[in-house]
Amino acid sequence: MIILLNSIPVNINKVLVYSLFISFFILTACSRIEKTYYPDGNEKTILSYKGKKLDGKCTWFYPGGQKQMEAIYKKDALHGLNKRWYANGFISSEENYSENLKDGLARYFDENGKIIREVSYLRDTLNGESKDYHANGRIKIQANYTMGQFDGQWFFYSETGQKVGESLFKNGNGFQRGYYPNGKLKREITYMNSLKDGTESWYRADGTKEKELIFKNGELIREVNF
Repeated sequence: MIILLNSIPVNINKVLVYSLFISFFILTACSRIEKTYYPDGNEKTILSYKGKKLDGKCTWFYPGGQKQMEAIYKKDALHGLNKRWYANGFISSEENYSENLKDGLARYFDENGKIIREVSYLRDTLNGESKDYHANGRIKIQANYTMGQFDGQWFFYSETGQKVGESLFKNGNGFQRGYYPNGKLKREITYMNSLKDGTESWYRADGTKEKELIFKNGELIREVNF
């Protein structure tokens, strides 16, 4: 039996292009882990890739071997929980990301691992409740933001838990008041667009006015002492 090769129409160029395309697709879709090391052999980074882009959990280390940062990536963008540590091993921060932007709850800690701040982000902008803490764990400032602007009622507390100030804002406009331990007014500040704007008045403990600071768009223009 005789087989005629030219009776089978095959386009060699198309087959070659198709094969190269499949090979490229497999290469770019392939997940892999890459590691780097310090001169002493300790791990420096453990990075997850899909093709040529960071994708998955990635970890960085201090020279001594402690974790420095751990992040989740998706197509080269931060997407998920990002953690950082101090060199002493205590947690430094926990931030949530979406497409490389902070999104959701973020928490920050001091070098002893005690929480110092909790805030919420929406598309990399402060949005929602915010809390700052004293070293003893008590709330220092309880605040609120709406798309980066001061908003709602704020409260300020001493280390013993006594309220020492309050603010009321709407879309960045409002006032802040500070008080002496006996409850008398110590300071009053006006804000526009979340910046000091107008007169900031300071009072002595006996109730007499001590000074006035005049602000415009957050900049000090003039100071008047009494």
